[in-house]
Amino acid sequence: MFSFFKSATARRRDEARDLLRHASKVLRYRGDVIAASEVGLLSGACDSLRALIADKSADEAALKSACESLDARLRRHGGRLYPFGVIADWTETFVIAAILAGGVRAFVFQPFKIPTNSMYPTYHGMTAKAYADSEPVPAGPARLWRKLTLGASHLAPLAPVSGEVLIPVHLDASGRVFASPAEREKALDDGILGTGLLKGPADVHTVLVGGTRVSVVTPSDFSFDDALLGAFFPVDSARPVTVQEKWAGVVSAARERGDLLPTSVPSAALLRTRKVVKSGEPIMRFDVLTGDMVFVDRMSYHFAAPKLGDAFVFRTLLVPGMKPRDGTAHPDFFYIKRLVGLPGDTLRVEYPKLMRNGAPATGAVGFEYNNAARHDLGYHGYLADIGGAYPLVDDRRIPVGHYWAMGDNSANSSDSRVFGPVPQQALVGRALFILHPFGDRWGAAK
Repeated sequence: MFSFFKSATARRRDEARDLLRHASKVLRYRGDVIAASEVGLLSGACDSLRALIADKSADEAALKSACESLDARLRRHGGRLYPFGVIADWTETFVIAAILAGGVRAFVFQPFKIPTNSMYPTYHGMTAKAYADSEPVPAGPARLWRKLTLGASHLAPLAPVSGEVLIPVHLDASGRVFASPAEREKALDDGILGTGLLKGPADVHTVLVGGTRVSVVTPSDFSFDDALLGAFFPVDSARPVTVQEKWAGVVSAARERGDLLPTSVPSAALLRTRKVVKSGEPIMRFDVLTGDMVFVDRMSYHFAAPKLGDAFVFRTLLVPGMKPRDGTAHPDFFYIKRLVGLPGDTLRVEYPKLMRNGAPATGAVGFEYNNAARHDLGYHGYLADIGGAYPLVDDRRIPVGHYWAMGDNSANSSDSRVFGPVPQQALVGRALFILHPFGDRWGAAK
């Protein structure tokens, strides 16, 4: 209040405090998708700015420089949280306002937006719905309804010239695909209704029409792989295997047909789609579906022990195995995983099964479907090792006062196989209710 009468330095301090609040949110919600070295640098920039705020002798120029440094890092790693998009911001504001109006604060229930797919398909981050060329695309009221109920945003990039659509891919030393598309850059979207107002973070992907590069802009944290597979390789997209295995099949078949074109870079190639478009036609058509907004019960664990199979949220600040080895500040953000082991339990993986005390784990839909490798439902079984320090190749006993966390999407989850058991004091609560989107998953959490 009365900021007009404040000095430039005082106003800059207010700006710095606001920037630190955004940084804290980015670290909490996106820490599992940011490289550990970058998390350390981002935390260090926060510490530097915090120290300047506390230093009464710091002038406006020093505060401005520190703010600009932190802002630059947040723009690279903030995803959809920074700069924040207006729809996501309104949704979160509405949820928090509803909680406050009901007299329930974060000590009882807390909303969490899931941006990534480590718990897929039980809980969704952003996913894609691709449309075949012959399939009608919702328009008018139907598209508005999908926006409100599913958070669906429709994208249909247009071809600037006529020609065949080509997809850049990266290849490993053996010639197998390990990433697609080959190029992705960070950027900002066009703002509300393309006006440039309240721009949000975005990823820019590259495809080619003939020899002309075409940029496809999607929200940050969105898997463009799913959109590409669904649009150009629907049979492979429907295969009940992981995305990596789908691309391996696509590239292998393309190589046999002669549809994998070399480039001047040995580790890159162009994948032919055999789809020819005319100038001004859509290259592909797909919807970006929002991630789940989950209510988390923060009260129960104060009165009752966590249960096997809970989808639970924990605070990484209190997990020793997540402490940076380079001596930088300990990250503090939230993960949501499946609680797969209790204190004293012995765990190991016999693919696809997770063995608990010598028998397949039971008590949750994630256990049931993963242990049966229900590829048709998106559950591909448990992996013993994803390159972390705590693999489940042999029996591993969980210490007293600790719990073991794993994602239902076992092949794409940074969990206790990487950072070890989660101590009791780090637990925040259990997933209680999927508030949005209003689709098949809406309702009680699984």
